[in-house]
Amino acid sequence: MSYGQCSKCGTRENIGWDAARDRPKRLCRPCANRVQKASRDKDRRDHIRRQIIRTHQITEEQLAEWEQQAAGLCMLCGEVPGLKPLCVDHRHSDGQPRGLICNRCNIGLGFFNDDPDLFERAAAYLRDPPIR
Repeated sequence: MSYGQCSKCGTRENIGWDAARDRPKRLCRPCANRVQKASRDKDRRDHIRRQIIRTHQITEEQLAEWEQQAAGLCMLCGEVPGLKPLCVDHRHSDGQPRGLICNRCNIGLGFFNDDPDLFERAAAYLRDPPIR
């Protein structure tokens, strides 16, 4: 049933009736879905930012500066992060932030328990495996 025209794409299809306002809806269903998804995604990103700032006791400006330094890339592997945003890597001994890294690198570092010697031994193992 069509009542009007979508204000976003101009189509006259899939326009429903806004019973609360007693008038045609402004957006067709596909456009309304896209607008809702974009709003949910923005709300999620904002929530994650607030959580990072609160957890690591940093300012919005500090986080923005780190994001600018990272330029959207993991500061460890240099890759674009996957579905999850960059993580704030920190020393577990005192919580001091070290950089923004992708989730994969963050998990990988976690397995080495913040031990650079173990990490170096793992790198040497990969370069020169004992079994060939």
